[in-house]
Amino acid sequence: RSRCESGFIRYTWKDVEDGSEGYFIAEEPNGVLCSYGADMEGNLVSTARVGGELGTFRYLPVDCWDEYGHRLHYQYGTYGNTSLIEHIGYVFTEDDETPDYEIEFEYEGRQDQVINANGGFEETIADRLAEISVTVRGTTRARYELTYESYGTSGGFSRLAEVQRYGVSDEEYPSAFTFSYTESLGTICDDGDCSPFTVDMGSTGVNLQSGAAALVDINGDGLPDLVDST
Repeated sequence: RSRCESGFIRYTWKDVEDGSEGYFIAEEPNGVLCSYGADMEGNLVSTARVGGELGTFRYLPVDCWDEYGHRLHYQYGTYGNTSLIEHIGYVFTEDDETPDYEIEFEYEGRQDQVINANGGFEETIADRLAEISVTVRGTTRARYELTYESYGTSGGFSRLAEVQRYGVSDEEYPSAFTFSYTESLGTICDDGDCSPFTVDMGSTGVNLQSGAAALVDINGDGLPDLVDST
């Protein structure tokens, strides 16, 4: 994917044993190395490999490190026949197994299962994210609870309704992020009474295809301003 998107990342395949399995090493422009499907020592990690009877279809990152000893470690859990991220650890000052900073992810079951057969097998995601915890040296610094709309309200889909944050000592923040959704007009009306309101703003009088004009947000108000250099 990075190659198709003109990314400057070099991937190297590493054989393991008879070569029927292996893993990837990604070299990023800033010198960071990342191992996919195995740890930085080359040990295969089953939860970082998703596939079927024909072999591995997707390799997930396990370790990222640089020449100065900085390291980022990912851990996954098996959920049905797929893998989901469960833990991210970074800043290893005590030893190679105990990170100072940790991010943990918890999941809950979902009725609207997501099924994907791109890999030549039926991959089913039957869980959704329910909680994220951030700890520093064993002390919880932040926790996020995700609440979804009821299936009756959402029409059977997992739609995020609220994200509540908790701080040190699990104290609830006074504010929360809430989300609401609107239906498309096509699902609730079939006449002209609810057509979108439009206003004819006229013409700019400039041919944008000429290359002499461009739309740029000059004053930072979030709206494009017309710059004509003719």
